[in-house]
Amino acid sequence: MTNPSVVVSVVAFAVNLVLGAYVLRKNPGGAANRSFALLMGSFVIWDLSEGVLRYIDNGGDPAMMFWLRLEWTGIAAIGGVLVHFVLSYPTKKGILEWKPTYVLIYAPTFLIIGLVWATDLVVDGIAHGPLGYDAAVGSAYPLMAAIYTIQIFVALTVLLRTYRTSEVQIIRKRSRILLIGVAVPVIVGSVTETFLPALIDIPTRLGIGSIYTVIMGIFAAYAIMKYKLLIIEPTVEEYRPAKIEFTVDAGHNNLVESSDSSYAFNAFRNIVSDTPGLCITTTFPEKIRRKYGLEKTPIVWISKTSLGEMTFKPSDLNFEISQTATKFMRDNPRTSVIFDDLEYLVEIAGFDDVIRFVKILTDVGSASNSTVVVPLDPNAIDERELFVIKGSFDSIRDVTHLKVESTAAIDDRLVNSILFADTRDECLEQFKQGLGGGRGLFITTIHPQKIIPSLGIQNVDFIWLSESEESPGSVGPAGLKYEVFRDVIKFIEANPAHVILFEGLEYLTSTIGFSEVLEFLQSVIDLTSSKGTRLLVPVHPKAFGDRELGIIQRRFDLIIG
Repeated sequence: MTNPSVVVSVVAFAVNLVLGAYVLRKNPGGAANRSFALLMGSFVIWDLSEGVLRYIDNGGDPAMMFWLRLEWTGIAAIGGVLVHFVLSYPTKKGILEWKPTYVLIYAPTFLIIGLVWATDLVVDGIAHGPLGYDAAVGSAYPLMAAIYTIQIFVALTVLLRTYRTSEVQIIRKRSRILLIGVAVPVIVGSVTETFLPALIDIPTRLGIGSIYTVIMGIFAAYAIMKYKLLIIEPTVEEYRPAKIEFTVDAGHNNLVESSDSSYAFNAFRNIVSDTPGLCITTTFPEKIRRKYGLEKTPIVWISKTSLGEMTFKPSDLNFEISQTATKFMRDNPRTSVIFDDLEYLVEIAGFDDVIRFVKILTDVGSASNSTVVVPLDPNAIDERELFVIKGSFDSIRDVTHLKVESTAAIDDRLVNSILFADTRDECLEQFKQGLGGGRGLFITTIHPQKIIPSLGIQNVDFIWLSESEESPGSVGPAGLKYEVFRDVIKFIEANPAHVILFEGLEYLTSTIGFSEVLEFLQSVIDLTSSKGTRLLVPVHPKAFGDRELGIIQRRFDLIIG
C-alpha cells in the first residue's frame, strides 16, 4: 500500500514547480528570476524523488537506491543555489561578475553530489523513518552537513548585510522578506531534520523537509514579484543631427506645455544621442520607439494589462517606479529622464501621489545634474494643480501653439486607436471595412437590434451595456472594469489583429464616473496596442469638459473630425 505521506511530497512538488515556472516566465532574462528557478529546480528534484520513494514504499525494490541518490542530489544542490540566488539580488553587478565566484559557490555542491552518486559515503543504504523510507547516511554526512551549514550561513549573512546597508527602500523590503523566508525554514528545519532525529534516536530525517521548501519558495517568489527594482543599463541612441527646433534646457527640470507629447519627445531624442536616457510613459513602448526613433532607450511602461519586467501599475508610482528612476539618475549623473502622461496619472492615481513623484524626480534630477522632461497639457489639468506642478520646475516652455510631427516615420500598423469626434457614421464605416473576413466586437449602450441593420453584416459580437430589466445578457455599466474587460480579453485572444468599436463614453461617464471610464479605456488601448487589434471610439466632444476631452484625446494614435 502506498505511503499516505506521499501527498505532502506531491503537493510540495506541484507548488514549487509552478512557482519556479511562473517567476521565470515573468522575466526570463532577470538574474534573480533565473537563479530562483534554479533554486526551485533543486526543490522539485527533492520533492519528486521523495514522492516516488513514498509511492514505492518498499525497501527491497532495487529502484529505491536510484531515487534516494536523486533525492539527495536535490538536497545537496540547495545550499550552493541559495547562495547564487541571494548574490544575484539586487543586481547582477558586483561579485558575480568575477567568474571564479561561480566555482567557489558550486564546487562544494558538485563535490557532495559526486560523493552521493559515486560512493556510499553520503547515502549508505535504505532505512525506514517516521514518514517512510529515506537514506541511511554514511561517514561523509558530517562533511556534507558542515558544507551545507556554511552555505546557508553565507546566504543569510548576505541577505542581512543587504538589508542593513542598502539605501534603496525596495531592496530593504525585498531583503527582509527573503531573510524571513530563508531563516525560518532553515532554523526550524535544522531542528526537525538534523538535531531532533539524533535526540530521539531515529535512523533518518524526520521527513517533513519538503514543507519547508514550499515555505521558502513562496516567500522568495513573493519578494521577487512584489518588490521588483529594475537595474537599468545606461545606453545612448545612435547619433543623428539635432533638430534645433526642439530644445529644452540641459541639466534642468523642464516642463513642456503642449496639447501632446511630440515636442517633448523630440527634444528628449536629441538629448539621448549624447547621454543615456530613461523614458516613463503610459503608451505602448513599441509605439514610442517607432514614432520617435528611441531604439535603445529603456522604457518603463505604466499599464495595468501587462506584467513584464519593464511594466508597472499606476499604484507603483511612488514605490517601484520612483525607486527605479531615482536610482538610474544617481547611478548615471547628467543623464535624462522623460515622464509622459502626467494628466492621466493625476486622474487615476490622484494628484497628491503624482506631485510627490514629480518632486522626487526633479529633486534627484537637480542633485545629479540630470535633465528631466515632463510634457503637460495645461488644459487637461485643474488650474490650481497646474500652479503647484510648475513650482517643481526651473524651466517652463510653452509650445501649445505649435503643431509637432514625429521625426521618424510612423508605421501604420501601430495606429491601433482612432478617436472619431462627431463622426459616428465614419466610425461605423471604418468598423465595417476593418472587419474584412474576420470578426468584430461592438461595445455599446444602444440595443444591438437597432445597430445590426445599419451595419448590414453578421460577423459581429456585441457587448450591450444596460441596467434595464428588459435586457437579458447585458452588462451593467458597473461591470465595465471587470466583466466587460474580461470579455474584451477573450475576444482579442480568439481574434487577434481584428477590430473593436466602443461607444457610449458620454453615458458611461455620467453613470460610473470619468475615472472609471478612463481607466477602462486606457486598459483596452494598452491591450489592443500590444496585440495589433484596432480600436475605434466615437465621441461627442461637447459632452465633456476641456480637461476630460484633453485627457481622452491623448490616449489615441489618430483623431478624425
